[in-house]
Amino acid sequence: MLSTLDLGSMQETLTDSFPERCAIDHVSRVSDGAGGVTGTVPTTPNVPCRFAEVTDKRPGVVAGDELFGDPFWLFTFTAGTDIAVLDLIHVNGRVFEAKTVFNRSWEISLRVFCREVHA
Repeated sequence: MLSTLDLGSMQETLTDSFPERCAIDHVSRVSDGAGGVTGTVPTTPNVPCRFAEVTDKRPGVVAGDELFGDPFWLFTFTAGTDIAVLDLIHVNGRVFEAKTVFNRSWEISLRVFCREVHA
């Protein structure tokens, strides 16, 4: 079993290896008081990450039917990074939408399947 110290050391080593920095817009919907909704988007800047296009399209590999047929991306963040489905990730002039967030026990990293957002 991993100790808290061992797990923290592995998380730190991984974080130091991330080549990119991104900003995460935390998208939430709140009532506008008139029967509709409005979006709020607080941003977390300078989040360490790495990302790569996923090229394995076999059934069972992709999480969520809506991802089939479109290129999608796997982002890796530091364990404990605050991100949720529908949040927007800004990196290198591109924008990605979080589609699936994978939480695990003994988390060293946090992985998120995303789709690129095109204007």
